[in-house]
Amino acid sequence: MTEDIRSNPAGARIVAANEAVLRRCPFDYTRDMDDSRRGFLGTADDPPIRDAEGRVVRDLDAYGFLEITLDERALRTVLLGSPAPAELPSRGAATVEGDPGGLIELLGHLDAPDPDFAIVTP
Repeated sequence: MTEDIRSNPAGARIVAANEAVLRRCPFDYTRDMDDSRRGFLGTADDPPIRDAEGRVVRDLDAYGFLEITLDERALRTVLLGSPAPAELPSRGAATVEGDPGGLIELLGHLDAPDPDFAIVTP
């Protein structure tokens, strides 16, 4: 049995709140989404990663020789952990410029994917 669900127009407070969000947020800025669709996650302005005492624990400049290009589907595959990301170049789902061993080393620093991770919590 199909239930007939009808909607009502938004109230004045909801309309005003939505308009305020549209004024605050640059919805016409699509560069980040365009980059992510190409598999580009970003660069680090300060490549050395430091611990609480200020010691360098990882220097991302060490990976400057490596450029990895993924399409959106391959990026999701990497983030969800299936199949093994190192297999993507052989499947044609990723291109690696530089030492392919660097991809395996870089991926070794990622935590295991957690599908139950709450990105947004109430």
